[in-house]
Amino acid sequence: MLTYEEIVRVIQNDQTEEEDVDGEIPASKTSAAKAVKALNTAIRWTKDNLKGSEEILMLKRIRDRALISTSKLAPK
Repeated sequence: MLTYEEIVRVIQNDQTEEEDVDGEIPASKTSAAKAVKALNTAIRWTKDNLKGSEEILMLKRIRDRALISTSKLAPK
């Protein structure tokens, strides 16, 4: 069995390794087109698998925001 101190060391080492890995991955920005495509997939899945319309409306609102951000209607 591990002592309390050993558990703390293991967790701290794991967190340090995760931070090292996270630091190596360059940040990327998801395009609005990719977001719209993913949200359309989520809307289809929700329609097929869930009966509630609240979730569908929420996803559609988010998708519409992504669409607006790419259009000329978006505020600058």
